[in-house]
Amino acid sequence: MTAVAPERPTIDQLGLRPMISAPTARGPHSAEAETQPDSIDGHVDGDLLQARTFAARHFDIPTALARLASSELAFGNRVSAADAARAVLKANSFDAPSHFVAAQVLASLGETDEAETALEIMLDAPDEDENSKRAAAYLAAQIAAHQGDTDKALRLLAGPTGPAGAALKGSLLAQKGRYGEAIRELRAALKDVPDSPAALSNLGFAYAAAGSPRKALRSAIAAAALDPADRTAGINLAAIHIAQEQPDEALSAIDRLTAHHPDDPHLAFAAAEAHHIAGDTQAAIRRLSRAAQSASASNSTALAEEIRLRSLLLETPAMPRTAMVEAASAALRRCEYRSVIIARILASAAQTPADLPALEKAHRSLAQHYDRAELLPLKTQTAFLQFDFHQSQTAAVEWARNEPFNANAHILAVYILALHQGDYTQAARIGTAGINRGVNDPTLNNNTAFALAMGGHLDAAARMLPDPAECPAANATAGLIETVRGNPELGKAKYDACAQQARSRNDTDFADLVGIHQLLAEAVADTLDRRRIDAYNDRADTDPRFAIVRNAIHRELNTHLSDADA
Repeated sequence: MTAVAPERPTIDQLGLRPMISAPTARGPHSAEAETQPDSIDGHVDGDLLQARTFAARHFDIPTALARLASSELAFGNRVSAADAARAVLKANSFDAPSHFVAAQVLASLGETDEAETALEIMLDAPDEDENSKRAAAYLAAQIAAHQGDTDKALRLLAGPTGPAGAALKGSLLAQKGRYGEAIRELRAALKDVPDSPAALSNLGFAYAAAGSPRKALRSAIAAAALDPADRTAGINLAAIHIAQEQPDEALSAIDRLTAHHPDDPHLAFAAAEAHHIAGDTQAAIRRLSRAAQSASASNSTALAEEIRLRSLLLETPAMPRTAMVEAASAALRRCEYRSVIIARILASAAQTPADLPALEKAHRSLAQHYDRAELLPLKTQTAFLQFDFHQSQTAAVEWARNEPFNANAHILAVYILALHQGDYTQAARIGTAGINRGVNDPTLNNNTAFALAMGGHLDAAARMLPDPAECPAANATAGLIETVRGNPELGKAKYDACAQQARSRNDTDFADLVGIHQLLAEAVADTLDRRRIDAYNDRADTDPRFAIVRNAIHRELNTHLSDADA
């Protein structure tokens, strides 16, 4: 027995994440200088008046125009900077360093199509030196990464890249879930540039995702020490501490970061989440109160709504799920659908077809402001409630890969892979990988035990089971294990106990789900009276939670028929 989502709506404020530097006119890290053509330094900076005078005298020389573009950008003259950069690209003569500066300026201004065109010219130039081409490939890869095209970025970085390219390649490989390769690239980058906070933070991310917590912590500590003001490095350090059940150290990391950003309400928000994870609800509420004051001063409607909603999640007794759906939907409307955090709360609260209209509206509206990767939680649950289990599975698996420390993503990926696809091996692998990297959630343990049991690994499933006091579904999964082992009476007793507990909480939906899951266990054991499925047909026709289990029952029954025919 598994649960579609955690029992209470949740968010993941303290999630680890890789850092990818934005394409800028100068580059954010010292390592980038090693990838630029040698003569670029002569083209950038300088007094704006001198740059304009020089360009006026040499209006057809790319060097003069590139210097002007860079100087205009440095003084915040965006239109003039873009015009000068375009003039470089239209000049009669080709100068690689000037071309590169023009591409950098255009990329910084968000004119990525023109920047990419300029870089393609550099990459295709037959007589251009390797240093120039390496710089062009690196900037083009940065642009592709920020556009979400990780595969293109990796293709551009396929050749020798220098330390900055290796660092970017490592972060992209980490995003793809190729943690071993990411570690090799990042370590190579750090050999040449050992003081790169971004590379060290990404190395910590990759180590943590690969299940090497001590190495992850060392890298994260080093990254935060090199740049104590960097938010991502500091939050990653706190997240690693949380994963290693060190809440006091996590809060210390956030407080050190807060010293550099005392008025940042997001950090107070993160501290509240750390207190909540540590079980100190009152401290979490106090931090949220401080965050609310900062949010009010910053005039951020979205942040204010996030804090208000997070405070509701901490209330005791817990707000009913349907009320949370309404509260999250109203909060999204008030902030004009500009909060992914609120959207995630809505997605985890929306679990029945009655919640689908609110979820669909949120998904459509948020898609106008955010890319698809950020909306995978909504896509997963929207598709599920639409009975589109294939799309839901695809989104959940991608979500778990993109966010390897997110409990909700892993819970849903394991659940849907097991029940819809019947891929118990992959489901168990995803769940076990999350647990090994420190994703501590009883529901994830339960879902992974379910996948192991369905795949025939009964002893491993029994060892994985959480305490039923922490996860109500654990008794039902224990019932599955016993039923498949050939102990139907003991299995029935476990299912009955789980259903009775649900009824004592007035959770009749969960009790009914326990009942249909018991039929699934009997189907796996090949002891099911098929007529009993009919009792759930009406429910399965209108509720995807029942439909996905009914489909799994029929798949298991067909498997037994195929085996008999063979």
